[in-house]
Amino acid sequence: MTGTPLFGTNASGQINGSLGDSYGPVLYVSTTNAGSGNGRSPKNAYRTMAEAFAELTRLESLNDGGPIPSAASNATIYVSGDIREQLETPADVYGVRIVGLFNGGVRHTTASGTVLPGNGAAWRSPASATADQPLLRLQSQGWVVENMLFIPADGIAGIEIYSADPLEGGHAIIRGCRFNAADTTNTIGIEDVGGSGFVRVENCFFQTLASGIVNTSTSQANPSWWVVTGNRFLDNTEHIDMPFTKSYYTWNTHDEATVNIDFSGGGGGNFVNNNGFDNDAANIAPADGYTAGTGDSWQVNQANDNPYYGIPA
Repeated sequence: MTGTPLFGTNASGQINGSLGDSYGPVLYVSTTNAGSGNGRSPKNAYRTMAEAFAELTRLESLNDGGPIPSAASNATIYVSGDIREQLETPADVYGVRIVGLFNGGVRHTTASGTVLPGNGAAWRSPASATADQPLLRLQSQGWVVENMLFIPADGIAGIEIYSADPLEGGHAIIRGCRFNAADTTNTIGIEDVGGSGFVRVENCFFQTLASGIVNTSTSQANPSWWVVTGNRFLDNTEHIDMPFTKSYYTWNTHDEATVNIDFSGGGGGNFVNNNGFDNDAANIAPADGYTAGTGDSWQVNQANDNPYYGIPA
């Protein structure tokens, strides 16, 4: 439940949070309802996410290099409208929530990726997008993204979780989001770069992407201790391709893809339970896009014809 925003500032210039939401600043971004643009209320929302991130950077600087950047961390950013930006999160700002305002769910699109009118928040590639740069790069720990529609263009990820010493975008939560591209050419829903830990992806929808969730580098580590639960994968070339270690993959549903699940190459020891597969049990095998990690536990997954127990073989 969201709280009632409070907009006063304390002696250090920090904006008060909202009850039940945040101990840090509360900011607003709207492409349709921006007023004076100071970001402190819905009527005076920032016009871009870049402005909100710049404010977090400014607030963090008030800490004068202190060990706990409390002036900016634990913020909440409420978003509405149609964002057209490619951004990375500010350095040394942690635990920020990005919340898409909505009425009943995230925004919908046409088959070609056009945002339909209505409430909600969409985040898509700008007209002149930079190749290989995600719409949103998480590079500090603890960020939460909720109720957003991401529409990446060719060669772009919706959200990238980035790890390269000293940066680490793990301990993130991505929930209630939709990742929808116009086609399956080099588009990615969530991309892990470097190998992050303790990430939770829940109740999201991945559709018409080259890759729903994919790791493209393990330069720091294998992605470990992830929880991926309650998601739906539809019309993607590959649904999830992650060299997981000790991660949980539960209660997800999939249609048939070229790569359905590939957890090879990591440390293994993953739990893959209670998922729904659009294949007969006899076809849940590496040749049909199902590859387990070393020492995984696959139990009680539902195939089209029977419950499926055991490692794909």
